[in-house]
Amino acid sequence: MQCQECGEESDELTRVKDDGKTRKLCEDCHELWNEQQEIAAEAGRAMRGMMEYKG
Repeated sequence: MQCQECGEESDELTRVKDDGKTRKLCEDCHELWNEQQEIAAEAGRAMRGMMEYKG
């Protein structure tokens, strides 16, 4: 099977939902995808926190 992110062959692929689409990622790409999702979520929380600040 082939990773949809990097295109490399892998025995085990992990399925993830990304914007309503299911993608199959190898272990390395899955770890990177998880980190990006966590960073995006934290950035969203920080932005909401700044927008609610009434100083």
